[in-house]
Amino acid sequence: YIKVQSLVDKNPNQRYLVSLYSLQLAMGATQQAQQTAIRINSVDGGFWSWYFSQYHYLYFDHQYHLNKGVRTPEAFISMMKNENKNLSKFDFSLALIKQARQEHKPSIVVGYLASVPNFPIEVAGANNRETLGLMAMQYYVETIKAEKSDQLSKHQSSKHQLSQATSQQFLMKLKNYRQQYPESFLFWELASTAFITAFYAGDYDYAAEILANGFNTEYSYWLDDIATVKVALAPWTENKTVKTYIKLIEQDRIRVRNKFNLN
Repeated sequence: YIKVQSLVDKNPNQRYLVSLYSLQLAMGATQQAQQTAIRINSVDGGFWSWYFSQYHYLYFDHQYHLNKGVRTPEAFISMMKNENKNLSKFDFSLALIKQARQEHKPSIVVGYLASVPNFPIEVAGANNRETLGLMAMQYYVETIKAEKSDQLSKHQSSKHQLSQATSQQFLMKLKNYRQQYPESFLFWELASTAFITAFYAGDYDYAAEILANGFNTEYSYWLDDIATVKVALAPWTENKTVKTYIKLIEQDRIRVRNKFNLN
């Protein structure tokens, strides 16, 4: 945070301002985030406008977002197609899901998911975040289809076949990676990825084990981004392990705000 703040002080360009804004939101420094937001160009339609928009949308109420004149995640789909090859980036996928829920417009996610290209499911590299986005969108779309066919509770095991196939494949690779390279698993802070994936894969016991043993003792939970986590794990909000994880993030947000003397 201090490093990014210093970069902003020296050169307040859009990249540094949006990076600072996302950190301030993550730690819950709302007043400072609002002051930073005033300095950001949110209407140019470029990369940093997109980056700002998705975090603004994830953190704030749908109507508040619209009232502020910030573009919705859906407005950036064309940019994602042209510049990012329709990739299922995690934060963007969740922002689309939140908008679809708020507007009761699942076609936003259905249409984007249909255009996501095939890519290898891997632990290393950017693909792990794209895999999280893919399985979240798959889960949402399958839930909508199940609701329409009145199968919400009758066929729980078969309702999310596609998202479970994706998440189970990914979780197996994460488990193997953790077993073979435990130090690397901790260094790259893959615990949160494994934790979220375990819920989509239906392996709640492994999620609990990860929460108990998979995170570094000095892990900065606040960087897991509370708004992102709440959208990603919305189907399991009543799960005890999810509640504990969210509480850890909330407590760490307070710790880091106190550390930097922020509201």
